[in-house]
Amino acid sequence: MYLRDPGLPLIYIAGLAMVGVIAFGLVFGLAPASARRGFNGHMFFLGAAFMLLETRSLVTFSLLFGSTWLVNSLVFFAILCSVMLAVFLSARFPLRPSVPLYTVLVAALLLAYFVPQESFLSITSLPLRYGLASFVAFLPVFIANLVFAGSFKGTGPTADVAFASNLIGIMVGGALEYASLLIGYQNLLLIVIGFYLLSAFLLRRREPAREREPDTAVPVGAT
Repeated sequence: MYLRDPGLPLIYIAGLAMVGVIAFGLVFGLAPASARRGFNGHMFFLGAAFMLLETRSLVTFSLLFGSTWLVNSLVFFAILCSVMLAVFLSARFPLRPSVPLYTVLVAALLLAYFVPQESFLSITSLPLRYGLASFVAFLPVFIANLVFAGSFKGTGPTADVAFASNLIGIMVGGALEYASLLIGYQNLLLIVIGFYLLSAFLLRRREPAREREPDTAVPVGAT
């Protein structure tokens, strides 16, 4: 339950290896070859980064308010509200992943990284503590959802590949949560920043390639 020194216990390594073997075995052993074609690296890194960001937010609130079902419910309530608001804004306005949006996202992540978690403990008012901690922790979550919603909206006929790549990224992000035993939960934000920068780089590479492709695909209408 407690580690004297940073480290990854062998039982965790064995468990993650077992999950990986089973997952790859099911994908490459049962799925048809047509289902394994295509990969969206941009959506993959969005999923991995968001999973780590969600984990770090949950741990932060557990340290500030206690590890209870009520605290967990408040965290997931805030996350789901940020997701719903991001989807609403993306549906109403032509928001797309862009350099300014990614700049704001990285700035929000740096704010969450450099603001000491213990600084919120001096706030005696629980509603005020919850409000300020939510702003610092969930502002990156909200902006990340804006990036995801705008990215997924532009996938068009390859939405299935994009969604599958995002789910794979979520699984990888879930496995990387155990890196916190080595570097701490706060430093997970550095990995999150790196993943979002990689997603931005891959998005920039996909856009010129998409512009060069002939427009022969039949667009799929929304239902």
